[in-house]
Amino acid sequence: MKASRFILSLLLIFIIPGLAYSDGDIKGKIRDASTNQAVAQASIQIEGSKRGTTSDGNGSFDILNLAPGEYILRISHVSYQDQVQKISIEDHDIQIDILLTPGIYDFNPVIISATLTERRQNDIPSRLERIDRKTIRNVTYSNTDDLLRTVSNVHVNRSWGIFSKNTSVTMRGLNSSSRTLVLLNGVPLNKSAGGAINWQIIQPEDIDHIEVIKGPNSAIYGNNAMGGVIIIQTRKPSKPIEGNVKALVSSYNTFGGMLDIGGRYRIKDKSLYWKVNLFGRQGDGYILEPEASRGNYDVKAYLKEFNAHALLGYQFHPDHNIEIQYFNSNAKHGNGTKVYEEDGGYDHYMVNIVQALYSGLANDFIINANAYMHHEDYRRQSESMSRSNKYKLSETNSDKLDFGLNLNVSHDIFKTQTLTFGLDLKQGDVNSSTIYRTSTDQIKYTGKLSTYALFIQDEIGFSKGKGNLIAGIRFDHDRFWDGSILVMDPTSNTGFIQDHQADYQDSQWNNFNPKLAIQYQFFNSTSFYASVGTGFMPPKLDDMCMSGKIRKGFKVANPKLGPEKLINYEIGSTVDLIKKIKIEPALYFSVGRDFQYLIGVGDSIDTGGDELKPVYQRRNVSEVQILGAEVTFTYAILANLVYTANYAYNRSNITAYDVDPENNTDLTGKYLNEVPMHQFYTSITLQHRWVNTSLSYQYTGEQWFDEENTLLLEPYSLVDLKLYRTFRGKFKITLMIQNILNEIYIDRKGLLSPGRFITGEISFIF
Repeated sequence: MKASRFILSLLLIFIIPGLAYSDGDIKGKIRDASTNQAVAQASIQIEGSKRGTTSDGNGSFDILNLAPGEYILRISHVSYQDQVQKISIEDHDIQIDILLTPGIYDFNPVIISATLTERRQNDIPSRLERIDRKTIRNVTYSNTDDLLRTVSNVHVNRSWGIFSKNTSVTMRGLNSSSRTLVLLNGVPLNKSAGGAINWQIIQPEDIDHIEVIKGPNSAIYGNNAMGGVIIIQTRKPSKPIEGNVKALVSSYNTFGGMLDIGGRYRIKDKSLYWKVNLFGRQGDGYILEPEASRGNYDVKAYLKEFNAHALLGYQFHPDHNIEIQYFNSNAKHGNGTKVYEEDGGYDHYMVNIVQALYSGLANDFIINANAYMHHEDYRRQSESMSRSNKYKLSETNSDKLDFGLNLNVSHDIFKTQTLTFGLDLKQGDVNSSTIYRTSTDQIKYTGKLSTYALFIQDEIGFSKGKGNLIAGIRFDHDRFWDGSILVMDPTSNTGFIQDHQADYQDSQWNNFNPKLAIQYQFFNSTSFYASVGTGFMPPKLDDMCMSGKIRKGFKVANPKLGPEKLINYEIGSTVDLIKKIKIEPALYFSVGRDFQYLIGVGDSIDTGGDELKPVYQRRNVSEVQILGAEVTFTYAILANLVYTANYAYNRSNITAYDVDPENNTDLTGKYLNEVPMHQFYTSITLQHRWVNTSLSYQYTGEQWFDEENTLLLEPYSLVDLKLYRTFRGKFKITLMIQNILNEIYIDRKGLLSPGRFITGEISFIF
């Protein structure tokens, strides 16, 4: 009897409070305080928890199943000032109406990429910048990489404009795009085999934001994150149906169009969303060769491209979400040479990316998983006529496949301490062949590179929110295997004397990459940070497996090539004045070891031309030091008028070089080529009901063409203008003029830039 009474008492203790205090919901609507119109895609976050949502096309939102208590909501949107509201839930649902005040610039946005956890930008102990939707609307661009010109200390080299087959985007005084990691929704666009980043696979209108982390970040992101990390996140629909149809016309007889359509369907706390973005463009191009040196076979470098992005997502619980995404790019770039073939010489890229994503919250553990496949089918047709009237025609087909899985988990151990850990598994394959149609030569090579990595990061916050300390370390194990080369029926066109077949010996290496950073806020408006971090870049499969003819001679494969390594010491600060002015200076010193250089081995070879060509091999032969500084200044003059400026200085020197005794090459004391010592960018943006205007100026200082520092590229300046106006929220007319002053400069290949480039667009938004 006593036992039964005891059990009944326990039941009453636990059941009665549950009946008296049921869970409640927060529902509301977000509107513009000045126009009373609904605000879509506003972020509503419960502070101190991982719960949150976004407003739909009607400005409505709901956060369901909350236990009784007090909550603090933070409401944010790229076009409005943040708002904080305190809510109390007792035994019923809460209905609120929130009015947001317009604000053109957010000085302290939420950043996720730098630490893999949500942090305000001013609370992160490193230098980073965010390009949001408002910035994208105001930038003059023809490709996604043009958006990065606005970021300090980022060098964008697209010397032929939209007709360039690739773009080199480098950071922090380093050359080669392989030393900057680029992620598209978490998928690495840097290929294990090598080659340039395919920036055309994603359209600016399809981007939600870009986060640029500067300095080495291999402690989290692993290989290629030496100069920094560029993370592109695409947009997601919020309305039941929404879209954008655009037609464009540009210089050089260029025409194109875009269709962007998607929707989100909500059923209680679940939602299903989808999106399709299609973009196509083609142009006649221009003659790249300077007029004084043009020949009979120099023609216009044309462009034909089509890109697609499809998204399907399902939020089956407020804390759990899955997505499947597909990207496709089909681009053909004429290289400006034509002898007999109808299409002349060209580079054709067919790229496919498939991705599956999961994000969720389980028992206060934030989980993110990403599985992907990145495939590039590259084809090149090359034809030429030598000075002795010898015709050559060759076709290259290179199949490059990268696939992987990465997982990271974050957990708040204490109120001010967050632990993040994860794993990263990936593999890259290359299978390439070149066939000469005017001779019997055939060359084939293959290779694989696998990566297995584990990392852990600890974030410790100081009392009263005065700062934080971040420590992390990552271990990478890389393995090169299954490499081979096969040469059949060679002639002087390829430089091989006889048939050749070789299986390369497997190799492997390990990399430990720690990072330590501290940030402290001495005053309400000023914070300082200091950090030391490391980065590395693995060798590319093309350099380890491929032997054959290159532009300046003959290259021999190096299967023993190892990774490059870099350590960076940095200090910086952030100063916010009267909530209108923000100043962000940084000073850093980097030391690189085992940098890779294509060096002459002392031999010459007959490749079927009019003279013997030197033989090269890529080797780890140098040490590099970089002393750099940067500063960014932003002034929100008025709510609709913003001025920005940034400056970067880099002194990148080769401080040690393993001299080759066969040719006595020594680059000690030379500057890294294709690195401008000075860069400056400034812009002013005006939002007005009649017309929105953005005017920018970019200065790129002198830089060396070649590694020996014998050819100097003179400095050049570009002035861009963008005008646009939206009528009744539906029709948008845009005029963009790049390089208004029509400044023509020569690139490192001795070819011309496109000069002034004008684009007109008409869009219908629904």
